Amino acid sequence: MQLSNNFLTIDNSITVPINQPDLFGAIEAPITPVTNNITIPFTDFKWNQISELQLPNGKKIIVDRTTWIANSEDRTSSVYQLDAQLSKPLNPIGRTGVRGRGALIRWGPNKSILAVITRWKTYHGQFTIIDGQRILEALVFKDKTSNDWRLPGGKVLGVESPYGVVCLSFNKLAFKHFDSEYSLSTQEEDMIEYFKSFARPSSSTAEPTGFNYRMVYQGYIDDLRNTDNAWAEAEIWNFHYDSDTPFPNLRTDDVAVWKDVTNNSRAFLIQPAILREIARIHDAYFE
Repeated sequence: MQLSNNFLTIDNSITVPINQPDLFGAIEAPITPVTNNITIPFTDFKWNQISELQLPNGKKIIVDRTTWIANSEDRTSSVYQLDAQLSKPLNPIGRTGVRGRGALIRWGPNKSILAVITRWKTYHGQFTIIDGQRILEALVFKDKTSNDWRLPGGKVLGVESPYGVVCLSFNKLAFKHFDSEYSLSTQEEDMIEYFKSFARPSSSTAEPTGFNYRMVYQGYIDDLRNTDNAWAEAEIWNFHYDSDTPFPNLRTDDVAVWKDVTNNSRAFLIQPAILREIARIHDAYFE
């Protein structure tokens, strides 16, 4: 799938838990001395690997330094190169003119995962049609601090699994549920089942109808924070509901809003190409 020559642009406003200094430091320890006696050299970082790190409090996190960027020939995952002298990761897309890690959390790939939740737009119980095609709506949430609209999801930091990040974020944004727990064991199929459950009547155990899902993008993000040695990547999923009321308990304080998915959409903070791809999948109007 060709999204654009400039790759994907994504929301940079996803918050990082900087109020947790022990966790934040463990996610990416500095290269300068940690104490007067301890220095962490670049050679100790597990480049192009997934490793487990134990925090001082005994908890474990998963540090994923593999890349989602695929080889153009066979679409398999690629391996980024290291600077021969400094052993720093090199941005596989090329130089940006900025050295170091910059504002990103990790050297090398910095991963996020997001969900675009869609339904068909209706008016008085009828589908809204333009040029013979139905219009999609996507569920977005207002950040009361910045007033920006955001999608459910977050950074892959290794505290929860990537798929647990999406479920936890949606619970908080859509229902204000802060007591949900998703562990490192939460798998892709668990996330799919979570979103599928909203298409199933509460009194039914039958397989829901009118629900489908797809991963629509995985790879490099064109992000202003990218440097020569650190860059952003994303995995984006689409969860679609044919019903116009898939979330009867959705919060009603104007934080959760359904927005049209069209070429003129300004609410999603991602490149229109990904919205176009979602519209194409559902044969929906976009222009």
